Amino acid sequence: MSRRLPPLGPLRAFEAAARHGQFHRAAQELCVTPGAISQQVHQFEDWLGTPLFERLGRGVRLNGVGNQLAADLADSFDRIELSVQRIQRSLREGRGLTVSTIPSFSARWLIPRLGSLKSRLPDLDVRVLVSIHPVDFAREPVDMAVRYGRGVYPGLESRLLFHDSYVPVCSPCLLGGRKRLERFEELEGVPLLHEVMDTMPEVDWSMWLKSVGAARIDASRGPHFAYTHMALQAALDGQGIALTPSAYVVDDLESGRLIRPFPQAVPGLYSNYLVCLKERAGEVAIAAFWNWAQDEAQLMRQRLVALDISVN
Repeated sequence: MSRRLPPLGPLRAFEAAARHGQFHRAAQELCVTPGAISQQVHQFEDWLGTPLFERLGRGVRLNGVGNQLAADLADSFDRIELSVQRIQRSLREGRGLTVSTIPSFSARWLIPRLGSLKSRLPDLDVRVLVSIHPVDFAREPVDMAVRYGRGVYPGLESRLLFHDSYVPVCSPCLLGGRKRLERFEELEGVPLLHEVMDTMPEVDWSMWLKSVGAARIDASRGPHFAYTHMALQAALDGQGIALTPSAYVVDDLESGRLIRPFPQAVPGLYSNYLVCLKERAGEVAIAAFWNWAQDEAQLMRQRLVALDISVN
C-alpha cells in the first residue's frame, strides 16, 4: 500500500519555517533564499488545500491548522533525527550499548559488576546513564534500561532481573562489637537512615517495623537522603542503620563492612526489570547484555541465600 505523503522538500521548508517562526532563519538553516522557502511553503499549502501561515506584512505567523501540523511534524522529525543519531552512533562506536538506570541501582549493583561484563564481553563498551524518570526510548539515545515496577511496559520487551527484599544494615562499629541487636526497642537509641521516596512508593522504616511487629517504634527519626546509595554510605561510615534492598549490599555483608542488626527481610513492593524496545530485543549486543545481567542476578541470589537472606 503506497503512502500519500506531500513533497518532502516543501514539507521540510514548512517545518523549518514553523520552528523558527520566520522564513529568513529557515532559509539560513536549509542554505536557500527566503524566497525559495516562501515558494516551497506555498507549494505545500496548495498541496494541502489550506493556508498554514497568516501573512503579516513583512512577517508570518502560524494559523490554527499550521500550529497543529507543526506540532505533529516536530514530533516526527525528532524521531527521525533520533533514529539517524542511533545509526551514526552505532557506526561510530562499534559495539557500544547505552543503559539507563536509577542512581542507586547503578552505584550499588551495576557498576560493581562491570568488570565481570568486560571479562565476558571484552568488545562491548557500555555507557551508563542515570535518571529517576523512565527513559523514553522514542526520544532518548538509550538502548536498554532498568525499570522498577511490575514488569508490564507497552511496546517494550521486559525481563525480570530480581525481586527486592529489604534488610536493615549498619557498620559493626555502630554496635560496639555486637553482631545483632536483641530487641527492637534498642532502635530508639540509634539513628535511622532514610531514603527520600520521590519516585515509586517502597518499603520504608515505618513499613518494615510494622511488618516485623514493631510498629510502636518511632520510624521518623534520623537523617534523610535523596537516594539509597547515599544512606548506605552514611551507614558504612557508622552514622546509623540504613534500610536497603538486599541486592545492594551483598559485597558489604560478605566482607563484614556491614552487618544486619536484625535478621528479618521484608519483601519489596516491586521488582527490577531489564527492558528494551520489542523490535530490538534480538540484537546481538542487547541479547548478550541481557544474558549476562540475568546470570549475574542468579549468582547474586545464590550469595543472598548463603547469607541467610530470603529471596523470591
